[in-house]
Amino acid sequence: MREFRSELPSLLHRRGLDIEPVTLEVGDYILTPETCVERKSVSDLIGSLQSGRLYTQCLSMTRYYRKPVLLIEFDPAKPFSLTARTDFRHEISSNDISSKLTLLTLHFPRLRILWCPSPHATAELFLDLKQGRLEPDAAAAQAVTAESDMVAESADLYNPGPYDFLLKMPGTAVWCYSSLVITTKSFYFLRMEDPLPLS
Repeated sequence: MREFRSELPSLLHRRGLDIEPVTLEVGDYILTPETCVERKSVSDLIGSLQSGRLYTQCLSMTRYYRKPVLLIEFDPAKPFSLTARTDFRHEISSNDISSKLTLLTLHFPRLRILWCPSPHATAELFLDLKQGRLEPDAAAAQAVTAESDMVAESADLYNPGPYDFLLKMPGTAVWCYSSLVITTKSFYFLRMEDPLPLS
């Protein structure tokens, strides 16, 4: 519903798209039954990457939708850069925004990242993405929660139960849980681990 405070819903309505205002647990816009869009401004993108919230949002989108999309809107009148030219690195760094965005794309290969220079361009892009495709069901989109069934592509990759459990354990953060999964054989061994090497 927070999206209705932005300019985009009125632009979509003016282009003839019917918008049903519902509160979604996953994504900001459901364009088709298979396409979910998380919309970010550049500043929101940076904050979401730093906090780990974007990882969680992308995880949810890829679990429940076949075509997850991260849409990044920027203002063409304002120059921006995710990294200063002097800060380009050859190695991946946990503090670097470009590195985090790269890791996000590696971790979620089905995630599509689209850049738009304005809400007007986003409205046109949404029209193109919806053209010739089925309309989403608002009730079905609203019903997608953590307990929903995953799409087959995600179910084949991993069992989300242990991942979710691990992320809820004290001292486990989004940025370090994947190394825990790789280096630990089971939850039994995890409880016996020395916490210093894991952080």
